[in-house]
Amino acid sequence: MKKLGRGEFTVELAWYVLGKYGIAIDVGVLRLMPYLMYLVVNGESVSRRRVKEDEESIIIEMVANGWIKLPYDDLSVTREFYDMANDILWYSYIARENPPYISEDDFVPAVDVFKL
Repeated sequence: MKKLGRGEFTVELAWYVLGKYGIAIDVGVLRLMPYLMYLVVNGESVSRRRVKEDEESIIIEMVANGWIKLPYDDLSVTREFYDMANDILWYSYIARENPPYISEDDFVPAVDVFKL
């Protein structure tokens, strides 16, 4: 298997997340996660100047799912989101040579899958 680019979004990553967590992600979610995790770990707030409109809609969906809490100046996340985000970031930014991806044929997707 070829080494993936740092933070490279792949269909295999999407299937891995869908199979393990039951959610569908896209490149927008993948790009937003490191920023949110940096803010949470460092106790910083979300900067409205740095968040694009499409990213803000992703954040709103994360709030609706109960994973993160706002206001922008007091960001917090659930343990479930923290663990999931770190797992996704591990395989997309760190362990890029042999990610434990599963294929589309390895499971049947859940009926009520939602997109972040």
